[in-house]
Amino acid sequence: MRYAIDVDTACDQNAGVDFRIWRTAENAPFSRGTDPNKLDRLAREWLSAGEWEMNMRPETQSRLDEIFEQSERQDVAAARAKSERDRTEEAALAKFKTLREKLIKPTMQSFAHYLASKGHNANVVENEERFEGGPTGVRLMEEASIELRISPQGADQYAQYTKGPHFLVSLDRAKSKVCFHECTTWGQYGGRSGSCGELSLDSLNEQMLEEAITKTIGSIFIMPA
Repeated sequence: MRYAIDVDTACDQNAGVDFRIWRTAENAPFSRGTDPNKLDRLAREWLSAGEWEMNMRPETQSRLDEIFEQSERQDVAAARAKSERDRTEEAALAKFKTLREKLIKPTMQSFAHYLASKGHNANVVENEERFEGGPTGVRLMEEASIELRISPQGADQYAQYTKGPHFLVSLDRAKSKVCFHECTTWGQYGGRSGSCGELSLDSLNEQMLEEAITKTIGSIFIMPA
């Protein structure tokens, strides 16, 4: 049994293509509609079951060829952009981990030792990326980071939790930069919690980091007049 797909010549951009599917041996309608998914499904069934052919005007086939050529170009461009984005983000993550190990962590540990000499507890905590999976794929929920958690007056309850006073450096790998976040609230004292700056991965250095941490510590221990 042979089948043919006859594309109606009376079609426009809004209505789409109206196709009629015929049993060519019987010259009788088999199916008709404007749903391209139905057409694709039936065509795949015929490919596995027997022969089929398409009869349409050259102008219509040319239009369809242009559609799928453009779609293929878009797919190629999207895949290339994603590949480049993935490489950039992987490089940013690798650079951040190097900075975290060689610059940020030692600097925060120096501040923790200084705070300890003044009777205040402080911990340095590293956090890795956190992902969650779902029906649409794996999503990045939390960037890699490192934080200095501070317990004024030696109170352990704050140094153990991010909700207490802290200075945090996190990666924004999509933009290849680090973001600073601080919380200066503790006990009955006021304060703030929020962003306190950002720098590109290439521009972060010891002086800038020390200045940012020092400013946060000043906000924690010096109450507004």
